[in-house]
Amino acid sequence: MSEYYFEARVGRPAPCDYGTRMGEVFFALHRSIRKEGEGKAGLSFPGWKGGSCREEVSLGERIYVVSPCKESLDRVVSMLERDAAAVEHGDIQMVPEGVRRMIFSRSRKHQRYFHFARHGDQAGREKAKMHIKGLPAMPSVAMKSSSTGQKFLLLIDQRDESEASGVDAFNSYGLSSGLSVPVF
Repeated sequence: MSEYYFEARVGRPAPCDYGTRMGEVFFALHRSIRKEGEGKAGLSFPGWKGGSCREEVSLGERIYVVSPCKESLDRVVSMLERDAAAVEHGDIQMVPEGVRRMIFSRSRKHQRYFHFARHGDQAGREKAKMHIKGLPAMPSVAMKSSSTGQKFLLLIDQRDESEASGVDAFNSYGLSSGLSVPVF
């Protein structure tokens, strides 16, 4: 089956740090993917880098937006051009054959511990802090919920394609716990 992609990256220079600007790109992609419809496009982070401390982790410089449907990507690009000046993008192209594939998903384990660290009772907060210290650092994007208005960190995990179940769909963030995307 053919797949298509385009590359999205931070656009115009801005007076804020790279992490904030990449967050703007990610949020613009999330908004466009959500408008196109959940499940139609996934995100790939070819420069994703985990590590043992926060300073080592990164989503990288580029994000690939991937879909088996070229028309879906056309609509996502159109929305980006209309709504997101902070995003530059390349042309839609076919994914090369034989490239490596990975799964990019929301890290629920990390999210759960961070929630307890903020909202639990004293014993729960202490226990969560101990677990957080033992977890590897991973890239995150600062987000704001469009439904509740609350700010949160969306932690992005990467796993090998061999763990793909193929039964999940991409969510409105372009992430999936069961589908792989090309990384090249």
